[in-house]
Amino acid sequence: MKLKSIIIGLTLALPIPAPSFADMYCGKALIRVGDSAGRVLKKCGKPHYKTTTKIGLSSHEAVWSYEWSNRLPHTVTIRDGKVIRIEVD
Repeated sequence: MKLKSIIIGLTLALPIPAPSFADMYCGKALIRVGDSAGRVLKKCGKPHYKTTTKIGLSSHEAVWSYEWSNRLPHTVTIRDGKVIRIEVD
């Protein structure tokens, strides 16, 4: 019984990694989920890295990576022209 309690206690104490979801500032502009890809380009400029994948028959998903010298890098996922996820890397 004591061993079971120790194992459960250690399991609960271990950190569980989870993705970090956030908004993103480009200058004074706030980029949020739901914004258009055009707005991201206008406010943040071209991404440093970009990949595009076709999903199904007509959907496309793009992953744009932004890196700055004074901030943490961000990854923006865009599906069919709309931001669906912003992650801090």
